[in-house]
Amino acid sequence: LNYNIYKNFTALWRVGGDVSNENRKEWKAKIDPKGNNEFSPLYYPGLNRESSANQRQLNSDLIFTYKLAKEKWTLDLMAGQSLNQRSSRGLGTAVSNTTIPDFNNISNSVERPESDEAISLRRNIGVYGSADYSFRNFFFFSVNARNEWSSTLPKKHNSYFYPGANIGLIFSELIPSAKRFLPYGKIRASWARVANDAGPY
Repeated sequence: LNYNIYKNFTALWRVGGDVSNENRKEWKAKIDPKGNNEFSPLYYPGLNRESSANQRQLNSDLIFTYKLAKEKWTLDLMAGQSLNQRSSRGLGTAVSNTTIPDFNNISNSVERPESDEAISLRRNIGVYGSADYSFRNFFFFSVNARNEWSSTLPKKHNSYFYPGANIGLIFSELIPSAKRFLPYGKIRASWARVANDAGPY
């Protein structure tokens, strides 16, 4: 959804999601050598296993942009807010030492089935912004910053901040005579701080 609030001032809201569901059934036949092969190392007790996995992800971004252009310079401003949530759930049940050949079912054993379950939820909320300035298409300067809040970090320390900056100069535009042997020359420098959260636990 894109909306023009005012001249050169726009808002964009973008929402997306991803859902996946998976069911698995696995079986391995029992191998029980007889006769002369009674003590063969090929013996296998058999296995029946059923499992399911469900994953969901939601993304939302609200972005505001403002553009200002003059004769000698331009300025682009951007500010936004994001939300990302990822959840998953896995279930599994397995049994070994099958008793009835070719009957691939969890109940096909005198042993008790073994089950496992895993659930995770991860939520990140962020705010970010940037400013890009250019002068006569040969000098460029930009700054950006982002702050995140993560559900996988301790409540009192669940926020982390990472800024960055870039500067560039096309020096070949300052010395037109140099274009005879150097058509294009640019110097660029950048700095950034990186950060990350922890995985679900």
